[in-house]
Amino acid sequence: MLERFLAAEGGADASVRAYMWTAAEMILGPNTPAFVHAIVEKRGVVLAHMSNVEKRELLHQLMRQLPEEEVHAEFDLWLQTGGGNRTNTHSRPSSIEIRTNPVELLVPERNEVLASLQLRNHVLANSCFDAAVAPLEVRDKAEERKKMNDRAWMSVLKRELSWFVIGGMVGRTTRSRRGKLWKLCARIEERKAEAGEGYYAKRVAEGRKRGGEASEDIARDLGRSFPQVEELSGEEGKAKLGRILEAYSEDDPAVGYCQGMNFIAGVLLLHLEDEEDAFWALKTVLQSLLPGGLKRSMVGFKTSVLVLSDLVKTRLPDVHLDLESLGGPVEEVLGMLCPTWFISMFVNAFPLPSLPALWDVIFLEGSASVFQIAISILASFHAHLETSRTPFPSLPADFVSQVLTYSRSASSDRVADILRARYTLSKTLTADKVSSVWAPNEERVQAEARRGGGERGGGGPPRRA
Repeated sequence: MLERFLAAEGGADASVRAYMWTAAEMILGPNTPAFVHAIVEKRGVVLAHMSNVEKRELLHQLMRQLPEEEVHAEFDLWLQTGGGNRTNTHSRPSSIEIRTNPVELLVPERNEVLASLQLRNHVLANSCFDAAVAPLEVRDKAEERKKMNDRAWMSVLKRELSWFVIGGMVGRTTRSRRGKLWKLCARIEERKAEAGEGYYAKRVAEGRKRGGEASEDIARDLGRSFPQVEELSGEEGKAKLGRILEAYSEDDPAVGYCQGMNFIAGVLLLHLEDEEDAFWALKTVLQSLLPGGLKRSMVGFKTSVLVLSDLVKTRLPDVHLDLESLGGPVEEVLGMLCPTWFISMFVNAFPLPSLPALWDVIFLEGSASVFQIAISILASFHAHLETSRTPFPSLPADFVSQVLTYSRSASSDRVADILRARYTLSKTLTADKVSSVWAPNEERVQAEARRGGGERGGGGPPRRA
């Protein structure tokens, strides 16, 4: 019922508006989606057999739990903006009693209704997003939230927001709204409160005072991080990005500043807008969302490559056989590809406008989704070769180049296909299963480091010369 549809404290008006516009378009619109017919027909109603008056009565029945003034006002607005077949819907929804023995039509389930947003406009998506996120933002700051561990909080977010992310509807909202999603997932308010007021400013000041190689690397990278993005290529944008990177370098001296951080921080700043929020989100990405976390020992990265190789062998055996045909160990071939995936979290692996859709999933689902996405990319690339009758590359370098070219030129439809494949894969390749593959491979990496007598896991992340 309506209470379950975007139930939101403080978001009722947006919820009413979003539902009203969606239902009106579904019932009275000239291009009713096929799934809407199915929803209605399984409850004993065939839209094609209904008159316009009956359709309006049906719409009113769907709205029966809303204040009549709201229904009329929103319906009038919908008509004024060109909704539906205007020649047949000049009147308001009838306020007469539903006829004797009416067909009892329950409000469609939330997920089914919201799926129609993929065919609707940004205004509708924004309204639904605001209604869904507002109570979560309130809850994030409440005393109740402090009693929840991270696992419980993420369970709440997945329950409330998965339908938005999996359906790709976040992409229909504004950039700042997407930032709100990431902020909730990264627990930024909690982290800021625990650190205390002024923590970020102090880290910036200390980092600049210390200076050194990290500051030089950061200054050198600022001008070439996102030259095509106005918000980041201007002096103000570069200054904000520089402060974020200086602060992180000071906050995590064991890692400092490494190549790839600038791109991750830039994407975060674009969506979170507040640089302090972007700093805390960067900590979450580098320490929690990148598989194994970003460490100078590279244990996490080396383990990730081995895990991906094992998963490709079991999930994509044909791809694994083709990789073996290149002559070297499969993990070495994948190791040439994985820095762009596992250190930069797919930045520079996809067109910038498409990248946030991948990050929505990673923020909400965690680091296991990075492997799910990687496998889905390889499956999509392999299918592309077969469909186009293109032979598999004969050299490891050619394979890496072609995969990156394939993803970097991906259309929004291709990215959507990859994410749909990832969602299907996530049903069987769960976080627990990824963890079961991770543990023995991590021990293997650490054992090899011990035998070598050097730093655990070898050298550090790639750096600028």
